Order: sequence, then C-alpha cells, then structure tokens
Amino acid sequence: EPGDWLNRIALFHAMSISQSAMYLGRYTLAIGTVESARHSAELAGEKTFSLLWLTHFCFLLLRKGDWDEALNHLDFLFSCTHPVENPKIFSSTVRGLALYHYLNGRLDAAYRILRRETENAIAAGSPHSPFVDPYILDMLYGFTRAGYPEIPRYAFRDTLEALLRSPNRQLRGAALRVKALCLRDGRADLWDAEETDPVSLLRQSVGCLASSLDVRELALSRHELANTLERLGRHDEARPFRMLVSESMPLVLYGVMSVCIKSCISNCYAKSCCFACYSLIPFLLLKVGNRVGKIGGSYGSSKEVQDPVSRSLLP
Repeated sequence: EPGDWLNRIALFHAMSISQSAMYLGRYTLAIGTVESARHSAELAGEKTFSLLWLTHFCFLLLRKGDWDEALNHLDFLFSCTHPVENPKIFSSTVRGLALYHYLNGRLDAAYRILRRETENAIAAGSPHSPFVDPYILDMLYGFTRAGYPEIPRYAFRDTLEALLRSPNRQLRGAALRVKALCLRDGRADLWDAEETDPVSLLRQSVGCLASSLDVRELALSRHELANTLERLGRHDEARPFRMLVSESMPLVLYGVMSVCIKSCISNCYAKSCCFACYSLIPFLLLKVGNRVGKIGGSYGSSKEVQDPVSRSLLP
C-alpha cells in the first residue's frame, strides 16, 4: 500500500540522516533523529521498528563514548529479542555487546560473546544479518592479531576483502588501513603476492577518508601512517601527519573524555610535556582499551580491564 511505501522511505531517510550525522560527529543531530523516530514507532505500536531504532541508538552511544548507557540498552535488547524471531535486531545487539567489551579492553570477553551467540543463532536456524562499520572491522582484526580462531559469519579476511571492494569511501579507507597494518605487523600471510607496501596502502587510506569527512577514521589512518614512516626512519615525512593528528584531536575526542582528561590534553599535548597524557593519546584517539600504549603503538595487546562485565556475558 502507498502508506507502507511512504513509511519505508521515511525510515530510510531518517536512518541515513542519523548515520551520516553520527560518522560526522554531529551527535546532537544523530541522537535527535534516532529518538524522534523511535518514539514515533512506539506511539504507532510498531515494536519491531522501535527496537530497531534502539539498536542504532546503542551504536551511536558506543561511538560517542557513553558506554554505560549503551550497555543498559543492549542488556534490555538482549533479554527481549530472539535470534529467529528478530534476527537483525538480535545480531546487531550481539555485535553491540561484543563491541562494548572490546572498547573497554576486554578482548577475550568480546570474542567469547560474539562466538557463542553466533553459534547459537546458527544452531537455531537464524539467518545472518550483514553489517558495515569500521569499529567491527577493527574488532575482528583485534581477534585475528591475538590469534583467536575465526568466528562463523565473521571471517576476518572475507570481511576485509568485501570492504576493500566497497564503493563507500569511508569503509574502503578503513579497510585499506587495516590491510596495511596486517602487512606491517606480521600478518602478511593473510595475503597473496600483491600490494606489499603498507605506506602505499596507508596513503591510499588517507586519500579515501579525506573526502569522507569522518574525522575519526582519517585521524586513525594519519596516525598509523606517521607510525609506519617513523618505524622506517622517515621522520621528516611522518611529522606533517603527526601534526594533522594533533590538530584533529579536539574534534575526535570532544564528548568522549572525562573533564580531567580533557583538561590534561588541552594543557599538555601541544607541548608534549606530560608523558602520562602523551602516552594515553592512542587510547583516547581510538577509544579502544586493548590498544593502550605509547604513541608509537596501536592494535596491541593489554591486560583485560577489570571493570564490571555485562550480565549478558554468561560463563
């Protein structure tokens, strides 16, 4: 019916607006769009659409840095959705829970919940719901780098290859960066004899992301390009990229740090006079706990952070 098509078009446009605003860091617009659509769905009695908007809201909160609020909503979604009855919402919820633990430095917890719930969904006959998000790709690379077996439906290389072929500049730029890190950090075995120069791949990544206006992804690629050039002793080439990362820090970090850390960054980072602040830059830039380390390191390992674990993560 015409009304159904109009509703679908309105849903598509609202989702596109909110996602675009999220990736551009315009969180007020993104949250307003999501909350308006979710409340409209609730008032219309459309429970499935309301839950769908809530899953999108959770990913928005994770990207914004409101992890505790995201976890509350994710736990609610996990308790009220079923892998067969609501496969899209359920699989998105499981990815969100895994991402929550990954961002908090609990790589093992993230892996266990994603693997367990995916295997349970397959056993129940639930169809797979595809995903496209740089955060998920980063998490899958974290699993691969740590030596975990691949998870069904989340094979790292297949996912990366698909994003490398994507016409979406943001996704392709993020994938080029992750492929470069595979080659740079000892996982060249994942690839055939093709492109083997991580610097070239990172330059391509920066080129893709510069026009996408995703400040976070662009900063990450510039950061890794600077790291790689410095490893090769090409410090003069690395310096401009390091400066660009420094200049983009306020845009990347605003709204996702505590007041005290913001103060430390604003007072110390430009002069590199506070080692404690300087050594936290990769963590603050990435908002990924398992990458904590000095400025020259990334995608490394760290001890599991001992904060409370989601009640959805069962033994």
